[in-house]
Amino acid sequence: MDCIVTYARGLFYERKNADVLLLSSVLQYLQDTVFVIETIKTKKVLYIIINRIPFFESKAIDNAICIQQLNESIYGKPTSFVCRIMNQDFFISALLNDYEIEIDQINFENLRYDYHGDFFYFRFLLLRRK
Repeated sequence: MDCIVTYARGLFYERKNADVLLLSSVLQYLQDTVFVIETIKTKKVLYIIINRIPFFESKAIDNAICIQQLNESIYGKPTSFVCRIMNQDFFISALLNDYEIEIDQINFENLRYDYHGDFFYFRFLLLRRK
């Protein structure tokens, strides 16, 4: 199996046809998630593994932009990132014409987070090309 697709500075770089695309704790930090989804679909990757993506528990809540503040011990100084908590239905529906869900589960740590009274989990998804 080849697995050589990388994402950097808003562009996909491809050295071979990839069988697997791993997106681990990255989609929530990208500025244009819709562009990334559309680009993934054009690459026709056989499997997509999406790990540690925050989805709201309620399907009625839209995406939210927030600031993630990291503990000083991680980078040696206070650090923050803009990130997105997503609506799972909106995200997945963009891929369902081309992919089917093999696995959809809450990540292994099974932690529930509070965002102003709305709750979200980090999830794990395995998608297979139809």
